Amino acid sequence: MSTLLGAFITALPGLMPVALCYALLCAASPFGRCRACKGLGFRTRTTALTGRLARGRDCRRCDTTGRRLRLGRRLHNHGLAARERAERIRHNSQL
Repeated sequence: MSTLLGAFITALPGLMPVALCYALLCAASPFGRCRACKGLGFRTRTTALTGRLARGRDCRRCDTTGRRLRLGRRLHNHGLAARERAERIRHNSQL
């Protein structure tokens, strides 16, 4: 057995609770705070004259909502869409 595979197998029991907690988090709260604008919905900038923080442009990553779909939830939605496509193809081939 290679050392990398052995390390993965020994780390697997420790990673399972973390993966389960993340899956529950994605199910309970599918949207997380946008990292680009820190959940504000717009970028902040400093003014040239006084150096104070001011409202900048609207955030394009989150479309000014301040929220983004979590990666785990995006993967879940992608899996559901793939399953529905496969069922639709299977149903159409039976006709």
